[in-house]
Amino acid sequence: MLATLLLTLLSTANALALPAQGETIPGSAGYALPIVDLDQDDHRQTIVDQEKGQYLGHVTTTLLSDGKTILAVYPKGHGKGAVVHKRSSDGGRTWSERLPVPESWATSQEVPTLFQTVDAQGVARVLMFSGLNPIRMSVSEDEGQSWSELEAIGDYGGIVACSTMMRLANGDYLAMFHDDGRFMNPQYRPQDGNAFHVYQIRSSDGGLSWSAPQAVATHPRAHLCEPLIVRSPDGKQLLCLMRENSRQFNSFYMTSDDEGQTWSTPRQLTASLTGDRHTGGYAPDGRLLLSFRDTARRSPTQGDWVAWVGTYQDILAGREGQYRVRLKDNHHRWDCAYPGVELLPNGNFVATTYGHWTPEESPFILSTRFTLAELDRRLAAGPVLPNPANPATGSEPRPQVWWQMRQTTLNQRAAEAAAGEGIDLVFLGDSITHGWENHGAELWQQYYAPRKALNLGIGGDRTQHVLWRLENGNLDGLSPKLAVIMIGTNNSNSDPGEDIADGVFAILRKLRAEQPQMKILLLNIFPRGANAEDRLRKINDHANQLLQMTGDDPMIELLDLAPVFLEEDGTLPKEVMPDLLHPQEEGYRMWAEAIEDRVAELLGE
Repeated sequence: MLATLLLTLLSTANALALPAQGETIPGSAGYALPIVDLDQDDHRQTIVDQEKGQYLGHVTTTLLSDGKTILAVYPKGHGKGAVVHKRSSDGGRTWSERLPVPESWATSQEVPTLFQTVDAQGVARVLMFSGLNPIRMSVSEDEGQSWSELEAIGDYGGIVACSTMMRLANGDYLAMFHDDGRFMNPQYRPQDGNAFHVYQIRSSDGGLSWSAPQAVATHPRAHLCEPLIVRSPDGKQLLCLMRENSRQFNSFYMTSDDEGQTWSTPRQLTASLTGDRHTGGYAPDGRLLLSFRDTARRSPTQGDWVAWVGTYQDILAGREGQYRVRLKDNHHRWDCAYPGVELLPNGNFVATTYGHWTPEESPFILSTRFTLAELDRRLAAGPVLPNPANPATGSEPRPQVWWQMRQTTLNQRAAEAAAGEGIDLVFLGDSITHGWENHGAELWQQYYAPRKALNLGIGGDRTQHVLWRLENGNLDGLSPKLAVIMIGTNNSNSDPGEDIADGVFAILRKLRAEQPQMKILLLNIFPRGANAEDRLRKINDHANQLLQMTGDDPMIELLDLAPVFLEEDGTLPKEVMPDLLHPQEEGYRMWAEAIEDRVAELLGE
């Protein structure tokens, strides 16, 4: 019954070409959505299972055809261990004792997952998968009353296998999982040097047998894993959301318009959807609820069990959605929330997962229930959790008259250049860039004026001011070959390094989207202060460390000029920057000479 079916068209890992590997600039670290908090709503919550001193982990659930019976499986341990099976006959309000299971379930080495299938003859089954190598499966044909032993589905392995399954238009089933290079057999693993790959397998007999695996998503630096497939409201498209495990990027998504035969290039989700092990479904009103562990880099609920409410189109359009929900506060910095999410016929969502719900106690299994109408009312009534925005990623003009006059002047210069010979080279930044028109004026005439260069520096600007200027005319009508960017030091007066880096990333994303032909020479924020112990220099150094994450974009080159300006002991000579911030003529000379070779090559000279 469990013999592997090697479908002709899917017989090798290379049968489906991997899409291009996607974005290399991290997405926005934070989001602006309001957050409804259900943490203290004890009346919604049911303890499914708890055992003193025993770690009870990653849960999967499935709602049976009667609309009220929910099956749950989870391991006694973190991601592995003997599988426990429970059943609720009243929509998750009460749960059975632990049920008898096959002996082989005690040998599970991975997160167990549950799915339902129906074959061409109308036979309904519940499948329980257990991953690593080999991936194994147990089958029930009586709605979980009895189960077969775990048996291998093929000669391959994987992690959280299978994390998602979708019935296709032709009645076949498509399932997905991931691997980090440890458990997938070499004959199925792409030889692209990437560690993480997302794989898919197919079944044409209701899940009894499965094809060979095909890699469908990867990335040179992002670690894509734990996929979830959602079908579009009109049924014509598949959307796959993926966890990002390097923690450098947001979560990713890709789409398929041909039932998984091909997939689009993976793209980052908004921070509002960034998390681990997405699960969810559509509410009766057509909105989408997705539940996950919050791993957004800037979030007041980071590490908690959360949900997102929005629409399918919000995801495709890159919108943040409608609001977020904290389902439960997790008393651990990350370990929770591989949630099962079921929609009952009465419109109630029942979400079930594990977590550190009580301080100093082992993780246990908890269920909560709600409708979107209830959440909408809570949102309207307030209060919501504080969620301060990162000002560095905003778009903000400055009120000073002189600044507005400078902005107008820059736009006029851009318009004149656009009407004439155009611009090949732009410098974008704050007062340090602005200073090419003062202490660096002679050097500008020597190095850059002959190259059709434009100085877009304004003294005192922060990342948010540069973003506003880019949205309001600074590059209108221009198609430069190269931009030299140095920005962020003014943010350090009020923002931490991670927020400053996120602001720089926002600038880079905007420029890459709107000026795709333009190469970018990104300079680390220049050193400031007398020595390495200077408080603001430390903040900038932290931001500079994070800027290393741009390194794989072929259109962006990162250059650190700190060694050019600093003495060996890290002191900043006043001969270079008398106020320990702004270069004098000698500083501009050192800058120009240090980047000359890179500017010439990037301009194609």
